[in-house]
Amino acid sequence: MGSGASAAEIAQTIENASDDDLMSAAKDMDAASLAKLKSAMMDSKPKPKVLFVLGGPGAGKGTQCEKIIENFAEWGHISAGDCLRAERQNPDSKDGEMINGFIKEGKIVPVAITIKLIQKAMTAAAGKTCFLIDGFPRNKDNVTGWMENVGDNADVAGCLFYEATEDELTKRLLGRGQGRDDDNIETIKKRFKTYMDETQPVADMFKDKGQLISINGMRAIDEVWGDTRKVIQNIMAKPKVLFVLGGPGAGKGTQCTKIIENFPDWAHISAGDCLRAERQNPDSKDGELINNFIKEGKIVPVAITIKLIQKAMMASGGKCCFLIDGFPRNADNVKGWTENVGSMADVAGCLFYEANEEELTKRLLARGQGRDDDNIETIQKRFKTYVAETKPVTDIYKEKGELISIDGMKAIDEVWESTKKVIQDIEAKK
Repeated sequence: MGSGASAAEIAQTIENASDDDLMSAAKDMDAASLAKLKSAMMDSKPKPKVLFVLGGPGAGKGTQCEKIIENFAEWGHISAGDCLRAERQNPDSKDGEMINGFIKEGKIVPVAITIKLIQKAMTAAAGKTCFLIDGFPRNKDNVTGWMENVGDNADVAGCLFYEATEDELTKRLLGRGQGRDDDNIETIKKRFKTYMDETQPVADMFKDKGQLISINGMRAIDEVWGDTRKVIQNIMAKPKVLFVLGGPGAGKGTQCTKIIENFPDWAHISAGDCLRAERQNPDSKDGELINNFIKEGKIVPVAITIKLIQKAMMASGGKCCFLIDGFPRNADNVKGWTENVGSMADVAGCLFYEANEEELTKRLLARGQGRDDDNIETIQKRFKTYVAETKPVTDIYKEKGELISIDGMKAIDEVWESTKKVIQDIEAKK
């Protein structure tokens, strides 16, 4: 295995080799190949999947977490509070001594310590690949701490949030509070105030990112469990992907909006929006890379675009079906998807809205008041690019029997009826 071996080839070797084989091979490698080996080993190790679990005191988080781990063998349940308590009680732990020192001084335990203990618990959970992290993040500082200390080393599926009113939570806590010091009316009100002041804004943060999975916790336990189980099933399922293509003005965005409004398992991801968002993120290494490619007049490598699409899929808040709008734009994109994603997602096909240049031009000019890119000259250039690059993509899917063509020349409601039937047919096969 010389320096010309790719990381993908080395990763395949890792999969097929024994530990002794790997040790022997590593001795004979040059520096470049050894670096590739380390990279491939890291890439071949699956990242843990994390679902944060939040809700007011008495919202039923613990009950539902117990049901999840009873019914889904891959999942482990980690309570941030339990991690801290266990470490404090461990006489041999330096972190326990440090935690007690912070608490004695009336200081908040640094988030890095809490996260270190959570990661330790994840590592110790033999055979588990997915984790419910209960009672974390409790505040915005916890969210920032997670990003700084864990970041891309775990895939965050979202925040599972059990909603319930203060009256309902108070009733539940008082009902269970026989002999429990912290379940009296005065303490309950303080706990609820802390929850509203600190934890509710965290839920709002995840909502803004499209990662909040809200469940009505006011119902009977079995009803709540029905919704919870579906969330976990969606997270565990191999994602289903439907590419969405069509000329400029063909109505892709309108129909995608209708799909996500009417089918709750679906999310809409625009490849263009992913790239724009990453370019504007000052902390993103990919954003800097994308800007450099654009400045040099080069095409952004398809692997970067796909990485951002996958990141958006993971951040979709428990969705299992995805409309990927404006991708693949050319044959290189199709090849890139196969090489970078392959069997990790099920492609349901390519939904293609057909409309002629005359109709698309008329639509774009009609909406183009104040929009620089909706003038006749720009429209003609865009259509030429579309025909030259995107049309051959639809031919690829047509040859594979995976092209789903819809007449986009009709009225919006008529197009929607055809679109709705396509989604219903895909849902029926899930």
